[in-house]
Amino acid sequence: MKNLKLKIKEKNFNNKFSLKLLNAERHFNNIYKVCSFKFEKGCGSYLFNGKTYDYQIETYEKQKLLFEKSKNKKNILEIGSYMGHSLLIMLLANPRARITCIDINDEFSMPAINYIQKKFPLSEITFIKGSSLKILKKIENKFDFFHVDGAHKNKIVTKEFYLCMNIIKTKNIEFVFDDVDNIQTLIKNIKSTYKIINQITPNCVNRNQYIFISFPENKFIFYIKIIILKIKNLISYIKLKFLKLISLRKL
Repeated sequence: MKNLKLKIKEKNFNNKFSLKLLNAERHFNNIYKVCSFKFEKGCGSYLFNGKTYDYQIETYEKQKLLFEKSKNKKNILEIGSYMGHSLLIMLLANPRARITCIDINDEFSMPAINYIQKKFPLSEITFIKGSSLKILKKIENKFDFFHVDGAHKNKIVTKEFYLCMNIIKTKNIEFVFDDVDNIQTLIKNIKSTYKIINQITPNCVNRNQYIFISFPENKFIFYIKIIILKIKNLISYIKLKFLKLISLRKL
């Protein structure tokens, strides 16, 4: 993390998150070690670009956003854990957090999470291997914070969002969607359907987005809103397919 150390005195980097992250550099390195010094080529994370296992300062703003918004959360659900880097960030902010992690592949997730659990003994981490679309249907716990960082495809994240609405703890729920530029159709439809209390999108590569959503307390209105959202998403999907068909015919 030499690049962060060089910038630590600059205004944008001189904060608690930077200090905590630098103090956790050993964890970043040890995660690589417990993963047998391997990672999935081309698949990066919050902390590295997927090409070389070096800290990526270009995504600093999204790292900091996740850190800030996971503070004081009691029950967190994370979809897509990979090498545990986003999990590490959330625990730096909230070392007593109760976090449920879902990932379809445990080659890197399992050794990383086992290591992190040992280093954050006050936390409670539950790892579930499998498809998020299957697992979310079976989860009985309720959550007050969701970090969605799995498939990064609009169609799949849309289905994940529907399922997450069944396990929200209160009517006002916070989400962080990673690689948000891949799911703009869903984000647009969420914003036009629900009351948005707050939203933040950092200025960085592979950006994420924080959205604080207020869901209706009335059950009838709650389910009507879901139907409205599903109709909007279906219309958006049909429009996209239609435009693709037209472009293919022009060729």
